[in-house]
Amino acid sequence: MKVVKMLATVVVMFAICWLPIHLLNLILYFDRDAMSFDSDVQEYVYYAAFFTCHWFSMANSFVNPIIYCFMSD
Repeated sequence: MKVVKMLATVVVMFAICWLPIHLLNLILYFDRDAMSFDSDVQEYVYYAAFFTCHWFSMANSFVNPIIYCFMSD
């Protein structure tokens, strides 16, 4: 039962970490005008959102060992 709980935690964290970058990519794929910026603020918001989403996706790499450490025997 402990292994199932750990696996479920890893899967949930994977989904949480990778969902933002996939949503951003879907928005950019379906809305071609999303990359046409009218002001510097819009460009800054896009780059901040991309950096944050990318950071979350890479965060999965260091979250997994922490999960394994605290949920192991």
